[in-house]
Amino acid sequence: MALLILVIVIFLTNKKNLLMKNRILILVTTIYYLGMNILFSQSNTNEQPFTVYFDSLYNNIDFSNVPHGILYDRVNGFSSLSLFDRDHSDTSSYWHFMQAYSELQRAAIQQTTLPISIDSLFVLNSFSEVSIGLINFDYGFIDTNVYHNGKLYNNNGFWYDNTSIQYPIFNSKQTIIVSPLKEVLEGTNFVFDINTLYLFSNRNPEIESLYIDFDDGMGYRNTTLPSKEQVTYTSAGIKIFAYKILFNNGDELITHSFVKIRDSKAQRIENLLNSRAIPCNPVGTWNPSRITAKIPYKGYGESEKFFGKADIYTFYATDLQIHKPIIVVDGFDPEDVRGAEDIWERFNYGSGKNVGCELLNLGYEIIFVNMPQYTTTCEAGNHSKVIDGGGDYIQRNAMTVIEVIN
Repeated sequence: MALLILVIVIFLTNKKNLLMKNRILILVTTIYYLGMNILFSQSNTNEQPFTVYFDSLYNNIDFSNVPHGILYDRVNGFSSLSLFDRDHSDTSSYWHFMQAYSELQRAAIQQTTLPISIDSLFVLNSFSEVSIGLINFDYGFIDTNVYHNGKLYNNNGFWYDNTSIQYPIFNSKQTIIVSPLKEVLEGTNFVFDINTLYLFSNRNPEIESLYIDFDDGMGYRNTTLPSKEQVTYTSAGIKIFAYKILFNNGDELITHSFVKIRDSKAQRIENLLNSRAIPCNPVGTWNPSRITAKIPYKGYGESEKFFGKADIYTFYATDLQIHKPIIVVDGFDPEDVRGAEDIWERFNYGSGKNVGCELLNLGYEIIFVNMPQYTTTCEAGNHSKVIDGGGDYIQRNAMTVIEVIN
């Protein structure tokens, strides 16, 4: 009798009925994201195609007078920095902060005070404490009036400076963004680390005081720099943080961010089983085993090949043995927010029905493959790296799935 292996890659909820065959079958639905490098670098075959293309069009313009050495026009401004300044108080988040940081870093013509790479900022997610990031930056942009008054003119697709017109090409703005450097926090008690290492600034006046309201009912706290703040929540949900920033020239600014608080993994599993959120009680390993790929992968921008890792949850149909496995591979999930308990709930459909429970009743074992945050080694074994598996390269995760199947 042939062994049936069905591999499903989950991105969002997929509640379609699963079609079975009587021979070996590997079905891979590649609804994956190719890694966080693409999200933040806007890279394709070149390292920075948009920036390179922009620079080629404006090659005849003198960038030496760009305010603060950052020309925001050189990137696609998805983070809308203009909504985060003295006149506006929009709400940031972890992903917004990371996008803004990346844009300012890539827009820089000269070296800036944003020395930490995006990959290094991702490493913070593996720490038990929650760092607070702050960007207090001045940046330059092209004054759009120069396109209308003839200061800049186009010739065969390239832009030139009409030096006979005395008008400044560049203008400047300020942005200030503050956010916890995690998207989701699990549990009720947290330590927030306000560390000058993650307070990025290129401007005067300097920050003198930072007051934070963690939305815990305690109001504003005067957080000295550096400091660690103990915060306890009595309920899960979205928490809106408020930041009151005082500068050494007497100016004051208030801005906000949000973070999601949810129950611990153990509590979520208990809630899942006790509340009958699914119509069965799966027998298996809620505490996963970890597997390491035997084939390493070298991602874009990496100097070495690194081995991927995965966590495996196995749920049995009958006798705690593997007979007809269905492998469910979690897809794009940065920070490892989605766990096996979440996928079980996503299997719900209709009224009181669940695809996973039905498969167990039909005699199929369900194996969840989760891509966690982990520390791994390179092929030579002499270097290590922290990797966010849920946002890593699909190729490295594929090497790990191969090992699971083997």
